[in-house]
Amino acid sequence: MSAKDQDEGRYTQTYKIDYARVDVAEIMDQVQAKAARAAAPDDGGEDVPGMPDGPVWQPSSGPLTLKKKVKRKLQRFLTPFFPVMRLMALPVHEDLMQTNAKLSEASAKIDLLLHRRDITKEYIKLLHVLCHNLVMELSKLRVEHDTLKSRVQVLEKDFAFLGKRESVLEKKIAP
Repeated sequence: MSAKDQDEGRYTQTYKIDYARVDVAEIMDQVQAKAARAAAPDDGGEDVPGMPDGPVWQPSSGPLTLKKKVKRKLQRFLTPFFPVMRLMALPVHEDLMQTNAKLSEASAKIDLLLHRRDITKEYIKLLHVLCHNLVMELSKLRVEHDTLKSRVQVLEKDFAFLGKRESVLEKKIAP
């Protein structure tokens, strides 16, 4: 049996859950009952059916090694000094909390800058497309201007020719 199957088995033994009709209130009642039993194990309260007694995870109860013995002795010896150690660790904790707050602010600023960078990239893309379109339109206008200029020159030549023709015809007709 794999570790995942063991975990699933452990939880299904701990809490009864009807997956076809999930009732959150019932599950919460089971959790509260288990927490109450764990908080007061000798209260003589009623057991929830299907709930194992005691914690779900049990530490290995193997033979005590030298390391475990020394650790237990050291913990018992240092127990009276825990308040002093907490007091000594308080400035470090405060510094840690300030650093965490500063890092959170920096992260928010970085997110804002990244968002602005993305917006700036989009604006740059739009400006590039706009410049491209402007160049294209200016090129079209330049070609159209040159075309109209050449047509005007042709019309000027035709007008000059017609003017000369008119004067020649007037000289022929008028004696």
